[in-house]
This record gives sequence, structure tokens and C-alpha cells, in this order.
Amino acid sequence: MPDTHTVKCTKRMLLFRRCLHTTLPQLSRKEINHDILKLVPLKARASVIDGTGKKTDNVPLKKFLQRNLDTKKEKLTIVNYRQSQEPEKYDPQIICKVTQLTEADRQAAADSSRQRYQEQKAIKKSSSSSSAPPKEKNVPISWGIGQADLNGQKKNAIESVLTRGHKAILELGRGGKRTRNISDLDLQKREWLVERVKAICEELGAEEYKHASGNLQSILTLYFYKR
Repeated sequence: MPDTHTVKCTKRMLLFRRCLHTTLPQLSRKEINHDILKLVPLKARASVIDGTGKKTDNVPLKKFLQRNLDTKKEKLTIVNYRQSQEPEKYDPQIICKVTQLTEADRQAAADSSRQRYQEQKAIKKSSSSSSAPPKEKNVPISWGIGQADLNGQKKNAIESVLTRGHKAILELGRGGKRTRNISDLDLQKREWLVERVKAICEELGAEEYKHASGNLQSILTLYFYKR
């Protein structure tokens, strides 16, 4: 059975470890100003050391930030943080200090503000573009187009229209040289071209939203949309 001295030493060691564990989070706390409020959700209070070095306990942080802190020159930072053993009942014990803003702080704030602006701008743009009805974009394809041009330039043009949320109006025979007398071989080539264009659209994840119009003798129009 351990003696009294051993028991006392053991208790002291356990107490030391507990204190060490509860004060370690202060080393990684970088919250400033209103971000500190998130750490004390129950009562939103903390001890505050002002610019003169005077410490005041149980300070309502929200009012202090609104009335007592000049955010153009000062910031409120955490200098000591101790987690509560019962976080569902008690907030952490926090000591904050008013310090002067540095040039690095101002630059970081400007960068953060710029980033938030860009994020809000992107969200607004995405929202407006998703709510707008899709537009119809024409993509002319001549009957005599080569296979390399079809699989390269024209495929890229079709993909560009579809990925922007537009409807692709594919006009086969538009812009090419027209002939009155079409041989059976030419008709077969045109049929192959129609099937190849359809296959390209399906590879890009699009589907026909409307039946084809026109004919192989002049202009045949296909209608594809990527939902």
C-alpha cells in the first residue's frame, strides 16, 4: 500500500497534467475580435486587459467590441484560455487583451475582406446563372467537314456551348457548298456525319431535347442540351 507522501505526489502530478491539458489550447488560439464570441457561446463573457494594463473580469464581450474597441487601431486577442470541465454548462475561462493593430494585421484583414468579396461575388454569379433560362447557341457544321476538324474544333465548340448551360443548335450543312444532285455515296457520308455528331454530344453528356428538323438534301438541324 503506497504511503501518504506517494499519494500526495501522485495527486499533484495528476493535477499538474490536468492544468497543462486545459491551458494548452491557448497556444493555438488565433481568434480575434468577434471570432472570440464563438468560444463562449453560453454567456459571451471574458476577462479583458485594456490598453493601460487594467484587468476587468466578467466583461460582456459583444458590448465591449461595439463600444470600447477601436477596430481601426486595436484588436482583441486571447492571452489565456482554459477549457471548462463541463462545457455544456460553463464557458471556457478566457483572458483577452487589447493590443495595437500592426501592418501585418491590416494586410491580413484586407486579404480576408477581399477573399470574402470574391466568394460572395462567385456565389451571386453562380446563383444568377443557374436561375437564368438556357440560351440557344448555333454551331454550324458543313457536310464536307473533315474528321479531324469534327473531332477537334467542332467538338470543342459544342462542348463550350453545353458546359455553359446553353442549348446547342447543330446545323449540319450550314455554311458549306450546296449541290443539287447528291449521290448515294454522299448521302451515306452525311448519314455517318449525323450519327457521329450525335455520338459526340452523347459523349459530352447531352441529349436531344427536340426532334431533328430539315433533311440530308439541304440542312439538317439537331438539338442537344446537357441537363
